[in-house]
Amino acid sequence: MKTCTTKDLRERLDRNDKILLIDVREDEEVAQGVIPGAKHLAMSTLPEGLEDFRQEIEAFAGDCILYCKAGARSEKVALFLENELGNQLKERELINLLGGYLEWKETN
Repeated sequence: MKTCTTKDLRERLDRNDKILLIDVREDEEVAQGVIPGAKHLAMSTLPEGLEDFRQEIEAFAGDCILYCKAGARSEKVALFLENELGNQLKERELINLLGGYLEWKETN
């Protein structure tokens, strides 16, 4: 699993790179703010919600950056998805955003 910083993410967004942002925080956290363009798929929906994650990732032709509040939960989700989806990911990268939403909010 790869990682990226909030600076890396900002640069990719500014270049209009094809990335799928997935916010794995819970509803009450998302209500406090999100990174623009992110899809919300809460970590608590796994493993039952694995199909929702798979469909979102499969429907998108770029890398997938996952984030949570500080980076720990999104790392767990990325590792779980890599393990469960394996070859279904094809050429897509699952990337964990270091520092998560807290770091994003602080630097953007």
